[in-house]
Amino acid sequence: MSEKESVATESVILLNKLNADCTNLQIGPICLPEACTLYMIQKGEETRCAALLESKGVTMQQFLAWNPAVNTQCSNLKANENYCFGEPGKNPVHKCPSGKRYLVVANDTCAIVAQKNGVDTASIISLNGLNAQCTNMKVGDEICLPIPCTTYTVQSGDTCNSVAAARGITTQQFMSWNPSINSGCTNLLAGMDYCVRAPGATCPSRSRYTVVKGDTCQVVAEKASTDAASIISLNALNAQCTDLKLGSDICLPVPCATYKVKSGDTCKAIASANGITLADFMSMNPSIDSKCSNMLAGLNYCVGKCPSKKHYTVIKGDTCQTIAEKEEVATDPIMVLNGLNAQCTDLQLGASICVPVACPTYKVKQGDTCNSIAAANGISTADFFLYNPSINKDCDDMLAGLNYCIGPNAMAPAAGAKKMRRETCVSGKKHKVVEGDTCEVVAEKNSVPTEEIITVNNLNSQCTNLILGSTICLPKSCTIYAPMNGETCSSVAKEHGISVAKFKKWNPSINKDCTNLLAGISYCVTAPGSKKKVPAAGAKLRRQTCASRKTYQVIEGDNCQLISSKNSVATEEIISINGLNSQCTDLILGSTICLPKSCLLYAPQNGETCTTVAQNHGLTLAGFMAWNPTINSQCTNLIAGVNYCVGPPPATRTRVRRAIPTHYADAAIPAPTPVASGTTHNCGQYYKVQMVSDLIVRE
Repeated sequence: MSEKESVATESVILLNKLNADCTNLQIGPICLPEACTLYMIQKGEETRCAALLESKGVTMQQFLAWNPAVNTQCSNLKANENYCFGEPGKNPVHKCPSGKRYLVVANDTCAIVAQKNGVDTASIISLNGLNAQCTNMKVGDEICLPIPCTTYTVQSGDTCNSVAAARGITTQQFMSWNPSINSGCTNLLAGMDYCVRAPGATCPSRSRYTVVKGDTCQVVAEKASTDAASIISLNALNAQCTDLKLGSDICLPVPCATYKVKSGDTCKAIASANGITLADFMSMNPSIDSKCSNMLAGLNYCVGKCPSKKHYTVIKGDTCQTIAEKEEVATDPIMVLNGLNAQCTDLQLGASICVPVACPTYKVKQGDTCNSIAAANGISTADFFLYNPSINKDCDDMLAGLNYCIGPNAMAPAAGAKKMRRETCVSGKKHKVVEGDTCEVVAEKNSVPTEEIITVNNLNSQCTNLILGSTICLPKSCTIYAPMNGETCSSVAKEHGISVAKFKKWNPSINKDCTNLLAGISYCVTAPGSKKKVPAAGAKLRRQTCASRKTYQVIEGDNCQLISSKNSVATEEIISINGLNSQCTDLILGSTICLPKSCLLYAPQNGETCTTVAQNHGLTLAGFMAWNPTINSQCTNLIAGVNYCVGPPPATRTRVRRAIPTHYADAAIPAPTPVASGTTHNCGQYYKVQMVSDLIVRE
């Protein structure tokens, strides 16, 4: 009230005979002193009255006259209370409806101040009596800030009608929220911020987020476990979210269980697949029209009100904090998800409430700051704010005694999964997520199992909420192996000379029946903490041992055929020895793959067969098949346009034209006699030299 009416707090108390704490203020009219220029006493200044007055250019006599509640020694000042620093009733000041003021600094303009504080430019000008160009605002001025609103920066050519239509509001609403605009909308100025949501409208989640480089509405939605459509709606962004600005402060929707829409999806199909009614789906996503014609592929939409799908029944003695401690979650999201007030006083006995998604937590103590908590837990302050979007940028609304997240807020492990506390990192080893990282890439970089990365860091099963720049805990390292399509726990265990029981013990994410073993994902085949490799006598080529001893790191734009051509190796062999799917669509950017041995390449044309390819390259059919063991015995899987081996690499010299490489021993045939000295012992076809000119030399 003091700030809104521009009156001194102590003068209000004195005039109305209120107690010192103003706790006996009752609903109804009160007497107001005359308005004055206010200043709020900061902590520490209450004991330095003389120095403070000197810095403000005010004499003790003036200050005591303007503030009759202050004693003659000026020793009863109170921190965080407003006092008059200008004569009441003289040079009357504008009332400040928001109660917030801003000190102008060098290079500030009205537009810059508006963007810094999430308010509209026009109201700054109007409230502070500035000219339309804001050229009379000076460094050192203390100006009144309007009530915050969601803003839009007007572009050249915009009209009131076009701005309103693009933001899903009526022109009448736009005009009412921006009273400085005239009835004809002829004074709408390009480059200025205007309100496109009602001033003072609250953010339903009480959580805000500062946009960083690389963010899109979908990226922010995935970081915050919420839906992109509501981010667009709440912040009055365009449907494509192309006007999301770097550094802008946006409101986050209340988290929900989400589904990422694919091309061809319908509202009815999504609702059915997620076990909810169409009516429920539409009510959770009010931005979708009644015909479901504006739902966009690639964006997250809500399919459930509880993102963790975990509920808790309130018992006697529960508070939001005791529930947070029991469930090892942050306290504030309990209140947000369940529509409770900020003090959690409306928590009801017996109610079934949604438990927030899990995160490693820290219980704030008196005197803690955001910086000190971040430093003590090995994270940046920026990360701490990211994990706790309800804390404001000044960190002055963080409450002692409540739990806050000190790690990524992610989906809790599935029921029955091994529970691991993320507050402590058992291995003591951590990894900072960089551009291009996925759980599998991190696993391969650090010789750790993929599924354990997901489990110990409470990431979702697709690892889509791995956050760029965040620091994650690494499981203990081991010898890793990525099963190929069709492999089972039994076959993997047998191939590596271990029991199925040990394989499951070392990979606790695998279920009892081994039905969730995933091809292309790294698993431990030695005990975690051990780097000893398992002998595998007679086993086929595996991804953790590369027979050629040549590897290749996948870069942007690569596919199996392109890597084949770059390295003179067969395409299908790349797929086979690295356990990739037949289309090579699971080739991971940044991963290191094993290369087969190099050879002379040829890509068959449409209509060619194994027989014609062999004949055209001076090979027997058996020889061609031996060079390319991925081809079946009927040659029905020969693919046009794909590279196959048709001989040794171009730089290799050999005196036997149809020699077979030594690593395909099963292609050899019995040797006749005599055989020339130095001839390979694994030969697919022999030729009896009749005269010296018959000797074949290939460069």
